[in-house]
Amino acid sequence: MGAEGDFFPADSDTLGAAIGADGGSTAGGGGKHLTSFARHDRAHCLATGLFVLAPPKHMARLDVTQDMGNGLKVRYLGPFPLTAFDLRLLQGLVALAGPRGRMVNDPVVTGDAKQRLALLEAATPNVMVPVDTGETLYIHESYARVAAEIGMRAQKSATAEGGHYGGYYATTIRASLERMFATSILVDNNGERAGFRLISKLATSARRNELWVLLNPRLSAAIAGGPHARIDMDEVRALQSDAARLIHQRLCTLVFPGETRPFQLSTMIEWIYVGEEVSDRAMRKRLSTVRGAMEEIASLGWTCQFKAKPQQGVTVSRPLRRDNLRKSSESDVERQGAQGSLL
Repeated sequence: MGAEGDFFPADSDTLGAAIGADGGSTAGGGGKHLTSFARHDRAHCLATGLFVLAPPKHMARLDVTQDMGNGLKVRYLGPFPLTAFDLRLLQGLVALAGPRGRMVNDPVVTGDAKQRLALLEAATPNVMVPVDTGETLYIHESYARVAAEIGMRAQKSATAEGGHYGGYYATTIRASLERMFATSILVDNNGERAGFRLISKLATSARRNELWVLLNPRLSAAIAGGPHARIDMDEVRALQSDAARLIHQRLCTLVFPGETRPFQLSTMIEWIYVGEEVSDRAMRKRLSTVRGAMEEIASLGWTCQFKAKPQQGVTVSRPLRRDNLRKSSESDVERQGAQGSLL
């Protein structure tokens, strides 16, 4: 009963076929087939306070709104801010959904469809596949495959379920998935509103070393080629610090390949820290953390030229795409705001 065909239309098209040869997969190390890039939703990447370096203890709930312009606002609500690991895992899921994801088509509500939905709602132990309708994407992967995608190092945990490598992955990844599942999204496009979860549905099994994830409509639209930020997954896997990972995603959204933009270090601090004002000593430490993160990003091929005091700025140049392709049509789409659609 846990087989894919029991819960999804047998003729669901792979997204890789939908977006063509530029599917985003390259041969990775160790014989694994790792993705080369992720088409990420721009609002998810730009929302200040959604992913933070160290959530303040007093900040009990997540409530941030990203204004995308032209009347489109995306609000994120949840019990707590998300972490840098959550950002990293979501990048991996989005990247995997490119060549490996499947679309969940609008089904005709027949007796068979009603039966599948009823089984999911009953949450029986054998039902491990989330079901949904609409133009959304789902992925079915092993914990180890997802861990490899985001560059997690293999570790064996005696306390993990089953006491094996997959147990470590299951414990860490499942906790992150559940944090993102607890985060809700409200989209307001000039008075027209829609709501869904950051991860629409999920089902996991440490025993079978597998997970099913249904992505939200905004992520699905970006992956399918709508307005998006292009994130280099080779760079994601190479980064070592959480501060660099948080800043890297924002820069990938704001700086297009081959372009140069200036930023203030104080602005970058706001990207990764939220909460109360801090002492001068703590601010100097944060400035040092940001400078270190930018130096780490520069080691990947970006150019970072720091300005002397008092400006405390940095001019950032992003390298051209590694595949040396600059398709004008895709560049135009990347530059567009997410306009003209409720989601």
